[in-house]
This record gives sequence, structure tokens and C-alpha cells, in this order.
Amino acid sequence: MKKAIILSLALFSIAFPGYSQDIITLKTGEQIRSKILEIGQSDIKYKKFDNQSGPVYIIVKSDITYIVYENGTKDVFSAETPSPEAVKANKMPENKVVAKEPALSQEKPSGSKFQIGFSGVYPTGTWPATALSNMGSTSFLKSQGHTVKSYGFGVLIQGNISKHFSLFFDMNAYDYNIFIAKQGADVQTVWTVEEMATHYDELGAPQIPYVHNLATDVHFDMQATGMRLGAKYIVGEKKIRPWVGAAFGYYKWVVNYFNADKKQTYGKDEGSATGLTYQLGVDIEIMPGIIITPFADFASPVANYKITGLFYPQWDIDYNAHIMGTSRFGLSLSFDPAPKVKK
Repeated sequence: MKKAIILSLALFSIAFPGYSQDIITLKTGEQIRSKILEIGQSDIKYKKFDNQSGPVYIIVKSDITYIVYENGTKDVFSAETPSPEAVKANKMPENKVVAKEPALSQEKPSGSKFQIGFSGVYPTGTWPATALSNMGSTSFLKSQGHTVKSYGFGVLIQGNISKHFSLFFDMNAYDYNIFIAKQGADVQTVWTVEEMATHYDELGAPQIPYVHNLATDVHFDMQATGMRLGAKYIVGEKKIRPWVGAAFGYYKWVVNYFNADKKQTYGKDEGSATGLTYQLGVDIEIMPGIIITPFADFASPVANYKITGLFYPQWDIDYNAHIMGTSRFGLSLSFDPAPKVKK
């Protein structure tokens, strides 16, 4: 008897499969086994019968011919026979999905639009002229026997205002030191020629435009500390992003001529300067939130320094010089407190 009942139930379920599910018949003739959730004015929400824990689908009523519900009732939405064009257009109906959770493969930005970082700079290129060294490249100065030591460092904050534009603020300190003359040297430069420097302390000496017989070695030192506000245009959104930028800065500078141990100063002045600088570089995101940037920095504000009695009592100079190397190359390391992550 029990076997007969089980057999009857099995035959019943085979003969009437539609009673355990809702069947949506589209105008294309395709049938969707579903679980109807809601019938609205213009659309119907459902889940696929074989994935009822999955997403909710939405289909417009105009794509449906009729629905047969699990209890056997039927709703007819259109009695019209679909045209061949409609069949082609709806062969693969596009259903809107209302996902309960964001797609796993979606990448969304999260958190901060700011970066903070540190930079190191090696100024090079054309150097400022001094009273005892003509303006020229680093190699030119070295060929005249001048030793050049220079460096710079800074901190920066960058704020992204769009995908391609950023504003930045940085503070930088620069220093360059040029060994320009040995003890006992006679030095001739553009400046000494203009000033008609002479062997004034030697009776009957010829009028020769150079510094004569220096008492000690002489170094020239220029230090500048500045703040800049600028903007960058960034190309692309990938891990390697080239950019160009410009900034306006305010700088405090100190210039000094002194001997090797800095115990004797021949002349010193200080002041401030403003000016534009220009940059180009490449942001390289080595991992989320950590960015290395090789860059080049161009142009240098000019300081006007005045020194009374430089080397000789009658040598009063009024001179213009760049406060740092006119081209500088460096590397910065910056951090995004809340980088883009995959969700």
C-alpha cells in the first residue's frame, strides 16, 4: 500500500510540474521557471526558481505573454502574436538585476583624496654666478676648480580635485655650497672685471681686475627655505601616471662668503624672494596607497644681495643670483591614507 502511494505522488509530480513553480512565458516563446515576488504596474519582480537565494530580477510586462502560477491560475498580458521583428529584438531579453550586495569584481574608490609625502632634491644644471665664480653649468664650474655640493629636501600635501587635476602645497629647504678659491689664489670673474678690482694694497702694482692673494680658502653658500602652492595635470588613471605642474613660492634666503671652517665671514646678507617654478614627473603606484615619483623642477627665483667691503674695503657689491640651481631633479615618496580598494 505504501509503495502505491509513493508511486502515485511521483507520477503526480511528473504530470504537473507547473504547480511547484511560476512559469513566465515571454513573447519570444521562451519560458522562465520562477518564483514571482511582486507584480507592479509596468514590471514584475521575480527570482529564478532554481536559485531562490540569488538576485531579484525585473522584467517589463510588455515582454510577457502570460504567467501560469504554481496554483494553476493564469494571467494573460497580451493576446497578440509577436511579430518576427519583436522576436528578433527580444530573443535574449535583458533583465534588470537588483543585487542585494555589490558585485565582487567592482572596484570602488574609498576614503581620502589626499596624499602626504617627502621628497629629496639634487639641484643641477645652471648655477648662480657669485663674486668669484662665473655663471655656468656644474661641469664648467668644476673645470674652473670649483667644487659644488648641493641638496634639497621637503614635505608635501596633495589634494585631488578631479581625476586629472590636483592641488599641492609643499615646503622645501635647499642648500648649495661652492668652493670657489684656494688660499693665495688670484681670481678673475665677470664681477671683478666690472668692479675693476686692483692690487690696491701693492704700491705701484698694475691695474689688474681680479682678487689678489686670498688670505684663506673661500666658500660661497646659499641657503633657501620656501613654501609653494601649485597645481598638477595628471595623465591617465593607471598605476603609472605622468603629470605636469606649476607652483608659486615664497622663499627666505641667506647668502654667505666664508672660510673652510666657517669661522671667518667675508660678507653675508639675507632676504626673501618670490617666483614661479615648473615641474614634470611620473607618479608610480608601487602598491595601493604608496607612490614613488621621480620628477624634474625648473626655474629659480632671484635674490638681490648686497655686501659691503667684500674681501677689500672698497668692494661693495649689489648682485643678483638665483637662490637655487635652475634645474633640479628629485624623488618623492608619498602615501594615500585611504587608497582605492576592491570590494
